[in-house]
Amino acid sequence: MGRVVASFLSCVVLVAAWGGVAVATPDAPDVASEEPAPAPVEAAPAPALDPAMSVGSLLRSLGEPPPDHWIDPTPELVAQGRALVMEGRAVDPFGRPGSIQSPAFVCTDCHNLDREDPNLLVSDPEARLTYAAENDLPFLPGTSLWGVVNREAWFNDDYIKKYGSLVKPANDSLRWALQLCSAECSQGRMLEGWEMDAVLAFLWTLQITVGDLALDEEATAAVQAGLADPAARPAAVLAVKSAFLPGSPAHTGNAPADREAGYGNAGDPARGKLIYERTCLTCHEAGGPGTYRFGSSRASYAELLGNRTQDNNWSLYTAVRYGTRPYGVPMAYMPFFTQERMSDQQLDDLVAFLKTEVEK
Repeated sequence: MGRVVASFLSCVVLVAAWGGVAVATPDAPDVASEEPAPAPVEAAPAPALDPAMSVGSLLRSLGEPPPDHWIDPTPELVAQGRALVMEGRAVDPFGRPGSIQSPAFVCTDCHNLDREDPNLLVSDPEARLTYAAENDLPFLPGTSLWGVVNREAWFNDDYIKKYGSLVKPANDSLRWALQLCSAECSQGRMLEGWEMDAVLAFLWTLQITVGDLALDEEATAAVQAGLADPAARPAAVLAVKSAFLPGSPAHTGNAPADREAGYGNAGDPARGKLIYERTCLTCHEAGGPGTYRFGSSRASYAELLGNRTQDNNWSLYTAVRYGTRPYGVPMAYMPFFTQERMSDQQLDDLVAFLKTEVEK
């Protein structure tokens, strides 16, 4: 009888379970007491890099301290700095007209305010000339002020070898580089404290951006990892700084031994025409800062061509390779071009253009 009852009760339990009634059995685990398995944690997406973000802002986001030439570019300071760079003077913080910085030059006589190099890792005068023609830029002896605050060295290479103690403090200090350029290169005066702050504030608006950097997939991933994880920041900073030159290379050249033959390259008159128009005329045509005047005429071409064989300041080889001394009032002079700013080939191209124009 007991076996029958037990069998009957087992059937009741099974029927009840099939009918959707929760019935505990001695052998069944307590399902209600189990915690659900945790959902898999998805990795946070890598932060997107904004092409418009400045290199300075990106580096600070990666934990880099700002350089000692950092100035908050407030609108007032930027306006004062722009006036100083482009016009040579600005209204001071008290609303009074500031004094002229130099009677001979303003910054933009020798320096562009725009990007010059298509490849930020290469200082190539041939590529720069093409880029200047395509973007309607002058081809100037001084490096561009675009991105100058993102650099880590100034007055590099042969500037140090040639001028020694004069430029050594400026090699690792943009503030001293600006003072040197202001007092010596432009034959002017030292900048006052408020002027230095203003010029720097303006220059901080001319930064290299993320979009200017040709970051490959590996470098981009390294930067994104640094933005997400402090431990990855050193590699990220290295990836950013490796995407552009830390300073502009500068190596001096010599005039050719035979000035009639030049450097021996086959000159390209079309390239020489670009140099004449985007370099020579920017200073020496009427209205430019140069005191020696010439223009787009056969007489000018013939004079320059004839003077090239001389060993004096009137020779284009001497002027380009060695510069000329400051003279006259204002104390204008011809700054020399380093090999990175104008190559021997480009000088032969310039001479080829002059010859072609004279022989027409």
